[in-house]
Amino acid sequence: MKDGRLRASDLRQQKWREEKRALIALDLQMNHSADFPTTDKGNYAQAKLAKLRAKMLADDPYLMQRPYVERRDTLVNSELFEAFKEMPKPAIHHSHVTAASSVEFLIKLTYYHIVYYSETDNLFFVSKNGCTKPGYVECIKLR
Repeated sequence: MKDGRLRASDLRQQKWREEKRALIALDLQMNHSADFPTTDKGNYAQAKLAKLRAKMLADDPYLMQRPYVERRDTLVNSELFEAFKEMPKPAIHHSHVTAASSVEFLIKLTYYHIVYYSETDNLFFVSKNGCTKPGYVECIKLR
C-alpha cells in the first residue's frame, strides 16, 4: 500500500468484514425473542451470566477462538457452567446422536430391542415401552 492502493488480501479482508457486519445485522433483525416480556428475575439472571462470561473472556481473551477440545476443562470448570447447571430448563433438551456419537456406537445401538428406525423419516426412535409410530420398525427385525 505504498501508493495508497489496497492489496488484494486487504480488499478480501475488508469485504469479509462488511459481509460479517451485514450478517450480524440480519441476525439481530431475526431475533425471535426480542418482543418477549422480561421479568426482574430474568434480567438479574441475564446480567449475572453476562458478568460471568465477561470474567472468563477477561481471564482468557482467546477462549472463543480456540478449539473446544483445548478449552473444554476451562469451560466445564467455570462459574458460568456451574450457573447453567443450576438454572431451570424451560425446554426439552436433546442431542443429535449422529453428531455426538461414533459410528461404532450407533451400530451397536441397532442390536437392542428398544431401538426402532423409520426409512421414511430416516430417523431412529428409542423407547423401552415399544414403538407405535407409523413406519418405525425394530432395528433387529431390519437385519
